[in-house]
Amino acid sequence: MKLLSHKEKFSLRIVLMAILSVAGIFLWFYNERSLIEFIVISLILGWSISIFGTIGSHRWLCHRSFEPTHVGIFIMMIGMLVESYGKPSQTVIAHRLHHKYTDTNGDPHSPRDLSFFDMWLGRFSPILSLPPIKDFLRIKEIQWFDKHYWNIWWTFNIVLALIDWQVALIFCPVIFTRSWILNQIINYHGHSGKSHQPANLNRFLVYITAGEALHKNHHLYPGNYNFSDNSSPVDISSFLIKKLLT
Repeated sequence: MKLLSHKEKFSLRIVLMAILSVAGIFLWFYNERSLIEFIVISLILGWSISIFGTIGSHRWLCHRSFEPTHVGIFIMMIGMLVESYGKPSQTVIAHRLHHKYTDTNGDPHSPRDLSFFDMWLGRFSPILSLPPIKDFLRIKEIQWFDKHYWNIWWTFNIVLALIDWQVALIFCPVIFTRSWILNQIINYHGHSGKSHQPANLNRFLVYITAGEALHKNHHLYPGNYNFSDNSSPVDISSFLIKKLLT
């Protein structure tokens, strides 16, 4: 029996999380659970937690654009856990290569080579080289978190399911699916113009991605945790970094 490759496993996980999201939402309302409760848990709380997961994996670990407090590290690890992308080291490797080889050979997820559907399914190009991640490996908390990520993730979700299985069905699956779709919209439409140069996306996407859609600004100054400039919308994530994480 042929074993699934890493890429095939990742694609399967993306599809399963999407199916769980749809099934969880259907069962929630089929069992006459509250709409207000759904909005608070899945949308408001889920959106808030996913912001800190993205800040942690992207602005902190991929770019080391700020130094968080120990409390800030803990908040971001919770976000990365609930966002359910997997081990942070994998995100760091792929994203650093994306910046080093933007829209050329070596970029794992360029719309020059991949359709939006390919990107949504995580069918990224093969990793041709490994970027330096020594700075990542020196963070003791993240070493431990990266090593035990899936054990922690399963423990969290099993405990949550024992408390309320319907909440478990709409929590991590919906957070992951929404966050992953928005992330691929940025990866695709932020580079899909004729020149494939990084572009800022519309104001609505800037706000619902907490600033991540200011993609051109980020590529111009990847070491700056604030993606805003004088002509762009406010970067919500930079405000959270300044007030809560540093």
